[in-house]
Amino acid sequence: MSKIEGMTLLIFRVKDVEREVAFYRDGLGLAVTRHVEGRVAQFALPLCGALELAAGGEVVPLAKDRTEVPAVPVFRVANVHEAVEQAVRHGARVVNAPFRVNEQWVAYVADPEGHVVGLASAFAP
Repeated sequence: MSKIEGMTLLIFRVKDVEREVAFYRDGLGLAVTRHVEGRVAQFALPLCGALELAAGGEVVPLAKDRTEVPAVPVFRVANVHEAVEQAVRHGARVVNAPFRVNEQWVAYVADPEGHVVGLASAFAP
């Protein structure tokens, strides 16, 4: 039986590739590995492949809660509170402020075009 062995690529269709590149690079700290201006960009996702931003999407209406979005990638960060602050400084909007789930902190933010991503880190009392 064949089974999934890991993630290779997560693709977001976006309206403005350059605005989204600036957010994911500066706001979330992802390293750009490929960039064709105005068309496509890829970022390394440690341990699971790459995030690709590809032209051809539209701005998504802002979700009021993470449960309104059919699928949400969740990225591991060292400190959720700091990551949310940094993301907001670079154009993110908070969808769900940091909250504790079991032994970790989790928060959800929307990028400048409305795509929701989660941020999670180990709980530090």
